[in-house]
Amino acid sequence: MAHISSETIEFSRLRKIREKINRYESHKQFVTECREKKLVPSGFRLKWRMDFDTSKEEERRMEEILHRASLSLLEEGNKVCERIIAELKEKQKQTLASLKFASNQKHFEKKITELDAHSLQVQINLLRTKKKKLKQLKNEAVKDGVRDETCVIQVERDGNCFF
Repeated sequence: MAHISSETIEFSRLRKIREKINRYESHKQFVTECREKKLVPSGFRLKWRMDFDTSKEEERRMEEILHRASLSLLEEGNKVCERIIAELKEKQKQTLASLKFASNQKHFEKKITELDAHSLQVQINLLRTKKKKLKQLKNEAVKDGVRDETCVIQVERDGNCFF
């Protein structure tokens, strides 16, 4: 049986931590852009209907309330992301410190370079995905002729939603 060193395990943990940081940062950036543009992805939209007969004006006011509440929830989601990112960065810092202490300098630098390259590729892929989704949200809003704040767009699932 091959023996897996504790150093290899620690570098694997560090890689996973970095991937999580990248995903949360990407998610946070996407949600921030949606909030700034007042776009609510369908997965974040609050759904509630009045069971009474309502006028068009009453329905419009209720939709506005739901839209503002959805935007507020997006902001709360960002705060959660910020907290988790800070926790993950602290964990990353501790893991790096223990690896630096346990590894020889040349090997450590080589592995960190590999991790940096992998992390950069993950960031690029996430950025492409989120840009595509944001573009889709904008295009759908224009295509539907919706010019006010109550734009709700369907967004394709990709497994990066933490809520």
